[in-house]
Amino acid sequence: MKKIFSLNFVNKEQLLLDKYVKSKKIPLITKKDKGMREADIKKLINSGNDLDAKAILDIVSPTGDFDVFISHYHENEDVALKIAATLRTQGFKPFVDSQYWLHFDAIADQLNELHLHKDKENGSDLYDHSKTKMIQKHCDVLLLSALSQVMSKCKYLIFISPPEKMLGIQCYSNYKTKKPKTYSPWIYWELIFAELLVKDRENLTEGLKHSTFDSIPKISYPLSTKEMKKISMTDIINNKWHEK
Repeated sequence: MKKIFSLNFVNKEQLLLDKYVKSKKIPLITKKDKGMREADIKKLINSGNDLDAKAILDIVSPTGDFDVFISHYHENEDVALKIAATLRTQGFKPFVDSQYWLHFDAIADQLNELHLHKDKENGSDLYDHSKTKMIQKHCDVLLLSALSQVMSKCKYLIFISPPEKMLGIQCYSNYKTKKPKTYSPWIYWELIFAELLVKDRENLTEGLKHSTFDSIPKISYPLSTKEMKKISMTDIINNKWHEK
C-alpha cells in the first residue's frame, strides 16, 4: 500500500457528490451473485462435514483485482458506493466490502442454528453460548483474514469519516478531540493494518496475530488518522486525491 487518505466531509459536500454522480449518470457497483453464494454457503454448512476455512472464504469473500480500499462505517455506505463509482470512471478499481462479500455475521447466524435447541419446559429457543462464542471468534478471524488479503493488494486506502451531524455518530466515534477515538473494532483494525502496510509492507510476517472481539459495548480504540493525507469530496470528483 502506497498511501492512506482521510476524507472528512460535511453534508453539503455529500450533496455535491450526489449531484455529480447523477449528472454524469455513473452506475453504482451492485452486489455480486448474492443469492447463489448464500445457497452455496448454506449447502456447505449443512453438509455434515468438517468445515474448511478456505472453502468458506472462497464463497463469502472471493478475491478480485482491486487497488483502492474504501474504509467506512455502515452509516456511510451510500457515500462509499458513490465514491467508488466515481473512482471507477477515473480508471481505479475500488473495493467496498458490502458489494463483493456476504455478511460474516449472517454466516455466524447460520452456524449458530446448529447449536439451537428447544427448552423442554416452555419450548423457547436456547443456544449453547460456549459454542456460539467460538463460532463468532472463527467468523471474526475469517473476516480479518479476508480483509488483510484485499488490503495487501491495494495501493490506496480512503477512510471516510462521517459528518458530525450523522445520526448515531456520537455512539461510535469522537473526532473533535486531540486523540480521536472510534468504537468500531473493524475501523480500528483496518487503519492500523493500513499503517503497517504503508510503513513496511515487507516486514509483515505470516505469523501476524489477529485480535478477535466479543460483543462488549462501549470499548473505544484510538482512531489512527494523524498520518493520513487529508482529502476533500472536490478532490475525489476532480481526480486529484491520489496526487496529494
